[in-house]
Amino acid sequence: MSFWWKVSKPTGIVLAGGESRRLGKDKALLEVGGHTLLSRAIILLQPLAGEVLVIGPERSCCLPYPVLFVNDMKPHLGPLAGLHTGLLASPSERNLVVPVDMPFLNRSHLEMLLAANADAQAAVYRVHGRLQPLPARVDRNCTPIIENMMQAGDLALEQMLKRVPAAIIDSDDEDLAADIDTNEDLRNVWRLAGGKPAWQER
Repeated sequence: MSFWWKVSKPTGIVLAGGESRRLGKDKALLEVGGHTLLSRAIILLQPLAGEVLVIGPERSCCLPYPVLFVNDMKPHLGPLAGLHTGLLASPSERNLVVPVDMPFLNRSHLEMLLAANADAQAAVYRVHGRLQPLPARVDRNCTPIIENMMQAGDLALEQMLKRVPAAIIDSDDEDLAADIDTNEDLRNVWRLAGGKPAWQER
């Protein structure tokens, strides 16, 4: 098992450009466990990353660490387009990518991605037999493949992972599959995290 990342830190990329149509509110600013989802993602990445990029519009909220906001070059095209923007902006060959709406990710999840086969151009989890395209470790040299896919109108992140040498980590950890797309998802997350924040509308 390689631990190269303890010497050369990757860049952290937070995908935070989604429109949240089903939810009806900006996911990044939702509060879970006393922090916004954006702050949680930044706090998670900061110890492991040399720099943290947030792909999406700049939010006027208090952030725990300095980050660089990068506007999505092709907004409204989903996470593959956000990843493309992040890889182009990244100063590192190797990158840790997390979506803003997965509140139960932890440091060990990301460390396992970093420690996976160093020769692979990407690393992701497979939870209960289902591929989870995020969180992920993605090398910057995946950019041409992503560009070809986008030009062909193929915006599925899962398809990109089939076109590059990828390390797959099998897991039964449900926290790797818990995200927030709907108000029902949000209520479930609040319940698991210990209740609804007091400031939220009742």
